[in-house]
Amino acid sequence: MPRWCETNSPASGSPAALNDQLMNHLTKHMFTLPALIILLAAFFSSGAAQVLLLHGWLGNGANWNATKRILTAAPYNFSPNAILAPSLPNQVGIVTWAGNIAAYIDTLPVDTHLTVIAHSFAGPATLVLLIAARHMHANDYAAWINELISRAHEIEPIAAALRTVVLSQWMHAAARIDKLILYHPAVGGGCHACTACHDLPVLCDDAVRDMCTLAAVKEVLFSWDEIAALKIPIVDIYGTHALCPGPCFGKPGTDGAVSQVDQQLAVTAPNYRAIKGSGHCHTDFLINLREAAAELCRLAFPGRHAPQEGNK
Repeated sequence: MPRWCETNSPASGSPAALNDQLMNHLTKHMFTLPALIILLAAFFSSGAAQVLLLHGWLGNGANWNATKRILTAAPYNFSPNAILAPSLPNQVGIVTWAGNIAAYIDTLPVDTHLTVIAHSFAGPATLVLLIAARHMHANDYAAWINELISRAHEIEPIAAALRTVVLSQWMHAAARIDKLILYHPAVGGGCHACTACHDLPVLCDDAVRDMCTLAAVKEVLFSWDEIAALKIPIVDIYGTHALCPGPCFGKPGTDGAVSQVDQQLAVTAPNYRAIKGSGHCHTDFLINLREAAAELCRLAFPGRHAPQEGNK
């Protein structure tokens, strides 16, 4: 649960108290990758009630089949009932996408604690949900939207959509998210999204249109202040691979769909860490390659991973 949702001091050993411990450590230290994995192992080993796997653009819940098989086997041993992988509308704009995530989470029990793993466009959509819900809770939601427009006029279509959301549902959903893991996220849009919408309208849908917008407004929408204020751990697993299929084909420093720069937030907030994976294509995960899914699980849940077994 985000710290801004709390009304009382967290009890020792509670998810909120564990969040406090992580924030204190991250604020004081800069970590190498091994040190970060050790820290995350201590944090994640406390366990979350459920894991919510969110697919990206043109995807569906079946994209997570390999991941689910790995997570329900040793050494992770999650209960199948603890892993949620809904199929949500996959060609909608970022605010509608965030609203669909909120609507799904709102159907879960009120005491649910979620570790969310969001792939591709689900990543920025989940961030929008969390950031918007924080401003709703702070009673400065309208002022925040106006400030976004004043700082980046390109964001007006997204801002207009934000004015129409179901506020209570978004706050209820955000309060159930304890951790967010971004996997090859399209936080800065995707390759040639703007070209598609300007020159090839047949390839442009609402999601692609907002990916184009993100390329211009990422640093405004996902600023240091906004990310740090969420007070929950955000782990960004990014990667690149040469000659991956997709709209970025032939461009260096991409995963075939999103550039390395656009997979990362331009922030150094104490609760945000970017981890470079060993290098997989955007589509490796979508077609359920076990190697890509295994690395995701290892980085997402280091406390449950048995190092001596390695990646299979």
